This record gives sequence, C-alpha cells and structure tokens, in this order.
Amino acid sequence: MKIVLMQLMGRGGAQLYTSQLATQLSKTNEVVVVLGDYLYEKSHYETSKARFYFLKNYPSYLVMLLMGMNPLTYITLYRIIRQEKPDIIHVVHEDLILGMFLVVLNKRYTIVTT
Repeated sequence: MKIVLMQLMGRGGAQLYTSQLATQLSKTNEVVVVLGDYLYEKSHYETSKARFYFLKNYPSYLVMLLMGMNPLTYITLYRIIRQEKPDIIHVVHEDLILGMFLVVLNKRYTIVTT
C-alpha cells in the first residue's frame, strides 16, 4: 500500500508523532512524507524507509497563513499527490493549508487525519 503522510505545520508532539508514524508504516508500506521543511529532523527518521518532499515553511503563524493563501502551495501538493498516486493520504495535524485542500482530494483519495 502506498501512503502519503503530510504535515506542513506544527511542532513538538505532532512533529515526533509524524516521524514515528512514518518509520513504523514504512516497515510494511511504501511511505512518502510531505513536510514543512522546518519540521524535518534527520535523527527522527534514521530508521525510516520513507521518501520525502519538503515545502518551504516557517514556524510562524503569519507565514503559515500566507502559505495557506498561496495557490502555488496547492499546485505543488496536487502535483506531488498526482505523481505518487497514493492509496491513502494521511494528514497529521489540523491546519489551514490542508483543510480546504482535503475537500478537493476527498472525492479521489481515501483520507485519514490525526
């Protein structure tokens, strides 16, 4: 099964949860992780077999809000998903950027949120 795991904002517990989830899921599935670039800490993914895409983002609510209004964010996410052709999209952390985007994807993909 191919899973796209997405977390574009957040920090702390959600960040660690995403890394542990990716590591465990990648033991038996093909996992692609889409992260806000500031969320990646190599030490959290040392045993993971996941592949990564990084979107430029900052841990600032203003920047995240602006990213959420930028159409290029959605175009980039859509291209990644279309290229990867996942069976499941798993979104970690509720955020502005992905909320509206999920409405569009919900008709084509199985979506799980944590």
